[in-house]
Amino acid sequence: MNAPLFGLLLAGGKSSRMGCDKASVIFGGDGVTQAERAINLLGKLCQRTYLSLRAGQPTPKGGEGIPVLRDCDEAAGPMSGILAALYEIPDAVWLVLACDLPFVTTDILVRLVVRHREAPDAPFIACSSSLDGLPEPLCAIYTPAALSLLRSYAGRAIFSPREIMLREGAPCLVLRGDEFHHLQNMNTPADYDAARRIYCPS
Repeated sequence: MNAPLFGLLLAGGKSSRMGCDKASVIFGGDGVTQAERAINLLGKLCQRTYLSLRAGQPTPKGGEGIPVLRDCDEAAGPMSGILAALYEIPDAVWLVLACDLPFVTTDILVRLVVRHREAPDAPFIACSSSLDGLPEPLCAIYTPAALSLLRSYAGRAIFSPREIMLREGAPCLVLRGDEFHHLQNMNTPADYDAARRIYCPS
């Protein structure tokens, strides 16, 4: 039987560089927060979507009613949220998306799922930019095989999912040249302003 596809919205960062909760930021003119937008995207493809938060973190605006998974202590950064999901439901395939990627589209996620089905035994498959070819581990799929692999790296204090994907030669969905900005993230107010110029050019 095929493993169920679940969604995981990573929103557990402290947003210290942004100065406010990135998941609660409203981007664009529709009044929708980044959390709500990403949850809606994942909900189109996944049987169930979970919200990944750090211990004690309140639910961001737009994420009310979504089941929460708290970061595990075995790792740090986004990897702690990814591991928590793999521990919670180890037989699921997880479509992971960060809350600060405003330009990811349904089409990209559909193609990522198709790419996973072409290599179902791979521990993970990420989107990558046609500009640098580097995997984006926060717009990626993690399969049950990723659990033991990520635990092994965590035991060596290697917590960067991108570094792990590079070391393991993870397969990628390479975005087209005209999609280079789709993996642009928003970590700072300057990033937000730059993203706004792309979304709403003058």
